[in-house]
Amino acid sequence: SLWICMNCGYIHEGKEAPLVCPLCKYPRAYFKPYCKVTNS
Repeated sequence: SLWICMNCGYIHEGKEAPLVCPLCKYPRAYFKPYCKVTNS
């Protein structure tokens, strides 16, 4: 799964969101599931 930090836009790949964002140090609550949108 991909997760995106709603604060800084960092994308994390893994089964769960990280406990804290490695870039901005915001907590897991700021991560949302990330889906790549394709225009086809």
